[in-house]
Amino acid sequence: MNRFNIVIAVLILITFAVSNADETAKNDSVPVGTGIGQIPELGEVTRLGKNSLLAEYMPLDKGNVWTYRIKKGGQIKEHTQSVVSESEGWSVFDNYFGKDAIALRIAPGGELLVTNKGVVSSFYSDQVTKSFPRDTVETPGGKYDQAMLVTMPEDKEFWFRDVYVKGVGLVFHEHKTPEGSTSYSLLKAKVRGNTYPPE
Repeated sequence: MNRFNIVIAVLILITFAVSNADETAKNDSVPVGTGIGQIPELGEVTRLGKNSLLAEYMPLDKGNVWTYRIKKGGQIKEHTQSVVSESEGWSVFDNYFGKDAIALRIAPGGELLVTNKGVVSSFYSDQVTKSFPRDTVETPGGKYDQAMLVTMPEDKEFWFRDVYVKGVGLVFHEHKTPEGSTSYSLLKAKVRGNTYPPE
C-alpha cells in the first residue's frame, strides 16, 4: 500500500466551522504528515494518559511565544512562532515551523491532534515511545528539568526525538531521514506570562 494512502485512513472531518479569525488555519494549515514529529506512514497518536498531563508539557495558551535556532544542511537560522488565537479547543499558530496557521488540540483522552484544511489527524504515531528522564535538558535558552521525551525507535528509516519541558513546551527537536538531519533548539520563550530563560 502506498505510504500516503495509509495516512488517509486516520483522517476525520472537523465538524465545526472555525471563526473568521481562525479561517486561515482551516484553509492553509500544514499538510498531513509534514508536522514536526509526524510522518506519512504512521497514523495513530501516542497516548500519554490524561489530558492534563499532556497539557502541562505542551502549553498551548493564546499569547505563548517560542523562538528556536534551526540547523539544517549546514545552515543556521532563527524561527519564532506563537499561538495567536483559540477556537473550540484548538490553538492556532501564526507560523508553526514554516507552516502557516496550523492548529493543535489536546483531546480529552490525551491525544495531540493537528488540523489540515478542515480535517484533523494524529500528531504522533502509536510507534513512538515516551519517557520522563531525570537528566537536565540544556538548550541555548537555558537549562530545564521535568522533561518529557517522545521519540521514534532508531531502527526506522525516519527517526526523531522531541523534548518537552513542563510549563515551557517543546525545547528541542531533531530528526533524521535519508536526506539528512534537522534540529530545533529553544533560544527563548514566553509561556503563560513566564520568560525563559528567566531574566
